[in-house]
Amino acid sequence: MAQFDGLEHLDVVAELHQEQVAGALGGRSGTFSLAVKGEHRDGVAATDVEVVAGSGTGELAGLRGSGHYAADAMTYTMVLDYDYDYDFG
Repeated sequence: MAQFDGLEHLDVVAELHQEQVAGALGGRSGTFSLAVKGEHRDGVAATDVEVVAGSGTGELAGLRGSGHYAADAMTYTMVLDYDYDYDFG
């Protein structure tokens, strides 16, 4: 831990939450939720995400997948490997 003006500052902060995502993915639109688990260390967020089962709506119904993202300053990059429970064919 670092010391600042009599207060202690943690160098690593863990996070666990859900994010609601709205938009298009692979040309299909709708919404879905991501379960987010990660940490902030030295000003960089390193996070794993997983699509919450059954959360996809609209054309994203049946979406499943997982991935990760990293963010520092104003740069945010996410990688999500995904598929669907069924073929819209």
